Amino acid sequence: MIKLMTLMKASPSLDSQSFSTFWVDEFLPSILATPEGAKIVRVVHNHVVPLQIRENAGFSVGEWAGVGETWFESRADADAFLASPSVKAAVASHGDKLVETVDLLCTELPIWDDGLEKPSVKMIAFFHPSAEMNRTQSQRYWTDVHVGVGSRLNDPKPYAPRYRQNHVLADFHTAKPEYDFVGAPELWFKSEDTARRMFVEAKNMDLLAEDEAKFSDRGRTLAFVTDEQEVFVRNAAMEKA
Repeated sequence: MIKLMTLMKASPSLDSQSFSTFWVDEFLPSILATPEGAKIVRVVHNHVVPLQIRENAGFSVGEWAGVGETWFESRADADAFLASPSVKAAVASHGDKLVETVDLLCTELPIWDDGLEKPSVKMIAFFHPSAEMNRTQSQRYWTDVHVGVGSRLNDPKPYAPRYRQNHVLADFHTAKPEYDFVGAPELWFKSEDTARRMFVEAKNMDLLAEDEAKFSDRGRTLAFVTDEQEVFVRNAAMEKA
């Protein structure tokens, strides 16, 4: 399984609710109707919410309205989707409501999952490698070293029962260098209150930031708090048809 993460920037004319409705009721059906859309296995929409955590970290939110997650069975299916004229035309047809989209093809790496009773708020970030590391080195340090450092400094599991890393594929690059991210962590919280408390109650945040700076360019990191909504599953859709 391979995952496509898509940053979505909405027109300023759309408020958050209008964008959410457009995304699921207009944009998604137009994508699923393409020949390559038939290969999509699952889709999740993450809507950016106005909840600030790690306010002292200096991470940017930018003007992004959401992050889409689209799963395919194979790299070939994902590549065909991204190269498809039909898909490109479907995206372009919504130019009045979508200012910009950025696609990142990733592999998922579950770090821990203690279970969630129901979907809750989720933090998603996108980072570039530090000046001292290339993509592969940054991803390796993030997984093999930083996870352990962060857990020793502050055990996040009582607040965040699920953590997943998304590694952008080594040969996948965006047209614009400012969006050529190497990784995207996803951290699920039990509630909005828990999300706030984790970073308020946490100690050694300066040491955590120091370790983040070893593998990532923190000044260019994007970070959002989102709500997660599963909007399409292929098998379920076929059963309803």
